[in-house]
Amino acid sequence: MIMSASKISLGDSKPEIQVSKLPTTHLRIQLSCIFLVHQDPRQKPIRRGLSLLEVVLALAILAVAAAYLAQSMHLAVENATRAQRLSRAETIAESVMNQIVAGYLPVQAVSWTPVQPPNPFGPSGQAADSEQWLYSIQNVQTEVPGMLGVQVGVRQFNPNGPQDIQPDLVINRWITDPQLGLDVPPDTSTTSGGVQ
Repeated sequence: MIMSASKISLGDSKPEIQVSKLPTTHLRIQLSCIFLVHQDPRQKPIRRGLSLLEVVLALAILAVAAAYLAQSMHLAVENATRAQRLSRAETIAESVMNQIVAGYLPVQAVSWTPVQPPNPFGPSGQAADSEQWLYSIQNVQTEVPGMLGVQVGVRQFNPNGPQDIQPDLVINRWITDPQLGLDVPPDTSTTSGGVQ
């Protein structure tokens, strides 16, 4: 059973539909989209690609984004350096305050003095810090009798820059007045009750 194919044409710029029946029972539909483009000679030809203006605009956007990224990286490095410096200053100030509390350093006002590290070499045998830190000690009046206020200031020494007298970090602590003798252990040479 052979059937003839029918052809439907929808115009010049419309799709063309062909329907045909094959000797089998299957229906085959062919769609062919043929678009005819009529170009007017007065129109400019269609250009493909980017114009110079688009390329310059894209480069300008990229440059602005790179500038913001570089500035944020610079600020991040500055903040990390400042945090590391304050952490080191806090460690040194606590160390000096602990030496005062332990009686190793006297409780008297001291002007800017270099910090003497207990071990000039780090754990791996390499030089510890090439930075030099200074500390100062000031006595602060308290309202409680028998107590002393101690203020320890720490700053980093900069040989190439201005010698600022402002400390990087200051800590305050009240301690018992060492002149009262309260932190001296009692004498154990005498025994109570006559028992030896």
